[in-house]
Amino acid sequence: MAQSWRFDGFPGRVLWVDLTKGTCEERIIPHEWCLSSMGGKALATKLLVEWDTTDYVSATKQIHPVTGKMDAASHPTTPLLFMTGPYQASKIGSSGRAVVVTRSPLTECYIDTYIGGNIGHDLRKAGWDGLFITGASERWVRLEINDEQARPP
Repeated sequence: MAQSWRFDGFPGRVLWVDLTKGTCEERIIPHEWCLSSMGGKALATKLLVEWDTTDYVSATKQIHPVTGKMDAASHPTTPLLFMTGPYQASKIGSSGRAVVVTRSPLTECYIDTYIGGNIGHDLRKAGWDGLFITGASERWVRLEINDEQARPP
């Protein structure tokens, strides 16, 4: 569903993928979040905090094999986000990097890294600010995104 402000530089939505349930659905990002964070790393961090899906009861019982400390980061309910920036898929120079954000297994704080290639441009051209992935699948799955539509894994 297109928002009235959609072409303000943001599609205003993420594709929410739940690998445990085998579903994907559109989740609208509040316009204020887009404007206050300016997309990319800041918006991904906001979504990670506000929409955290981690099951802390079971996740805090996991122990990291190296550090011996709590390892909520590797729990299947901990989200993994692939997000685009506000200039992704434009002709502006140096706008070709997308960001991946999740929880660090070492610090339990957020961690981010940047990726090149076409995933950021393709996500933005398909009408998405990013992917919000949670859960775990019993088997290998493939997510297919065609323009504004997505096929569940």
